[in-house]
Amino acid sequence: TRNPPLANPQICPKGADVRHAQSILFYNNQWSRNQVMQEKVTFAKRWPVRDYNFRPNVRASYCSNEGRCMVIGEVDWYAHSPSRGKTSIGTSSVEIGVQRVGNSFLIFEEGGKVISRK
Repeated sequence: TRNPPLANPQICPKGADVRHAQSILFYNNQWSRNQVMQEKVTFAKRWPVRDYNFRPNVRASYCSNEGRCMVIGEVDWYAHSPSRGKTSIGTSSVEIGVQRVGNSFLIFEEGGKVISRK
């Protein structure tokens, strides 16, 4: 991953402890942390070779008075499955919501959509 979306030091300092909240709005569905982690494991098995490059010039971020922050941007991605002989390349929008809790940051929302495929 290059230019990770939570690398904005005003929102999330470098090296900060970032985890998923117990309940996450995950692509417009309210899921438990366990459901999200299982989905990520399944995706990693399906596409074991991946590269993400977040576009820094389209990234935006804002925070509410309650300390909930949204990071919005675009990512160019490459995914490959050697065992299936499949490759997927494209660009997606990305939205990640984080909230500071003590010295940690909890992800409470993840979303986005495919903009283009190559």
